[in-house]
Amino acid sequence: FTTLLQAQARKALKGGVAEIGVFYGRSYFLLRKAIGAGGRVLAVDLFDIEDADGISRQYERFLDNGLRLDLPVDESLVIRGDSTAIEPGAILEKIGKVRFFSIDGGHMLHHVVADSRLAMNVLEDHGIIVFDDTFNPQWPEVTVGVADFLRTQGDEFSAFCMTKYKTYVCRREYHAFYEAAISRGPD
Repeated sequence: FTTLLQAQARKALKGGVAEIGVFYGRSYFLLRKAIGAGGRVLAVDLFDIEDADGISRQYERFLDNGLRLDLPVDESLVIRGDSTAIEPGAILEKIGKVRFFSIDGGHMLHHVVADSRLAMNVLEDHGIIVFDDTFNPQWPEVTVGVADFLRTQGDEFSAFCMTKYKTYVCRREYHAFYEAAISRGPD
């Protein structure tokens, strides 16, 4: 994430940053740290994970993690709800067009289809979509969803990097730029 965000910054490629599926904030806070104090990261999650007592404290723990890391959450940039029901305008209103969109929400095919469509509709031309849990044997529908996304978008999008469980895609005209950034990145 850091290598790509830094490559965008060096090239003055602007835009917001978004994540669907925040959980307790591990990737979210990495994104916040990588883009710096002035950057805006939108968090989208149901925040409905229940503790053993049947009560969900996920959102409060997410906020607490931000305080603990000295990266307090801007609650105006949090959408608590089902990502498959979000319209592009809700994201554009909060952070404008997106340069980096991490998708780690629902892991069923309909989630991946809806989330990738949403990401595509708010993405800057130079934007990146990162799909989490591709090739994870526990979540085969994620891999199917990502493959369907790439297939149905024809020549518009291509994968430029795959790690153990992540697939990074961008518009074809930026493929060489991002591939080089990953190849040359210190991380």
